[in-house]
Amino acid sequence: MKRHYPPGTTPLSSPEEYLEHWRRRDELNEQDRRLTERYRSLKKENPKLAEKVMEELQALTRRQNAMLTEYADRLPIWLHSRCPFCGEPLYWKIDPFDLDGDWWHWRGIQGEWIIPPTCPHLFCVDGALNLEEHQPTEVQRRVVWMASEVPFVKPRLLELGNVIAVIHRLPQKIAGRYTGYPVVYFGNPRPPLSEGSLGWARTEYYDENGMWLIIYDVQDYDLDKWIAARKVCWLAPDDPEHPLVCGLPEDYPFRDVPGRQRPYTIEKGQVWHGYPADGRTGGP
Repeated sequence: MKRHYPPGTTPLSSPEEYLEHWRRRDELNEQDRRLTERYRSLKKENPKLAEKVMEELQALTRRQNAMLTEYADRLPIWLHSRCPFCGEPLYWKIDPFDLDGDWWHWRGIQGEWIIPPTCPHLFCVDGALNLEEHQPTEVQRRVVWMASEVPFVKPRLLELGNVIAVIHRLPQKIAGRYTGYPVVYFGNPRPPLSEGSLGWARTEYYDENGMWLIIYDVQDYDLDKWIAARKVCWLAPDDPEHPLVCGLPEDYPFRDVPGRQRPYTIEKGQVWHGYPADGRTGGP
């Protein structure tokens, strides 16, 4: 998968590398905070000096943007799914080190992290994150939104014609302790993206025309009827090759996953029920 990284770029391969990246970014953020305060204090008293400070701020912003690009370029690439129509694997960049990274930010755009080429059947990428009864105290910089801890499907998407959901359990833990379950929808033909839904860890998405959309869909956790109808498949979790399986309801390997069967938000290390836009609708 190295061919998917920009020339001269190596993926982040250890928590130590990741922490060093964020140490440098935090230093830039602290410089930004100090310069912003200085600019505001000088804006009226000394406009000329304030202009120079603004130039420093603009240069610092360029460095911050470069660091964000570096973060995106160096994220590990993991197998997330396989198309049930053509067999093409779907690889996706992901931040496996820390839920406080930009990848998990609920205002992010999921399409930025998908690795081309993708098959023409790819419709949308959703997913669940099981906290495994841990408290995500590391989440301090960002607000993280998740649709569920338990794998699920969205009936509206499966009823859009020849659409199939494929569920996978990521073999490596997120941040060393959480379990990710990508739920990826494929269509043959693929429905218009305007008929899509919120992506994994996202509360908004864009269609093929660049239109910003929010669609909150009903989530179904009783998957037997969908599996029996051949609308839900999965990747074999115990096979290192993770082949596609479209089996019987009794073969489904994620039936007894415990956890929240509802959306939840992580903010300042606390877990709250509901969407970020809804405010805190439940306790931790």
